[in-house]
Amino acid sequence: MRSINPALIQSRLAKWCSLQDRAISQAKKKLALHEISEEDRQRILNYLIEQKYLDDLRFAQSYVRSKSVYKQWGEVKIRHHLKALHIDSKHINQACLEELPESHTLETLEKLTKKKALSTTDQAKVLRFLLQRGYAYGIAYDAVKRWVK
Repeated sequence: MRSINPALIQSRLAKWCSLQDRAISQAKKKLALHEISEEDRQRILNYLIEQKYLDDLRFAQSYVRSKSVYKQWGEVKIRHHLKALHIDSKHINQACLEELPESHTLETLEKLTKKKALSTTDQAKVLRFLLQRGYAYGIAYDAVKRWVK
């Protein structure tokens, strides 16, 4: 760690945050790498929040959207990862409600189940696969019963 001017750190963090949505906890971790006073850290963090570079709700919404669409994760896994990033549960609930419509979840689950069922007829393997992807046991079990014979 080396000491850098707090204004320079603030500028770099603002640029870093503008590249993609970041969680406040991620910015705190990044700030901890620099030898600056706690007062300067808090001032920089407050600046980033006030200027809308950091917003945990916006981050959660973006995270839910990207993980559900591109990685095809289920709600259970997404919630777990957001909690690990210290996102407030009210933000997690709101983001999941807004960004994970039940129709999308069921459609993705069906697609994953069909695809996995082509490679194995072992119901336990397919169910395990869906659970690892973060789908709730009940809906995963129902999908397996429909598609794996």
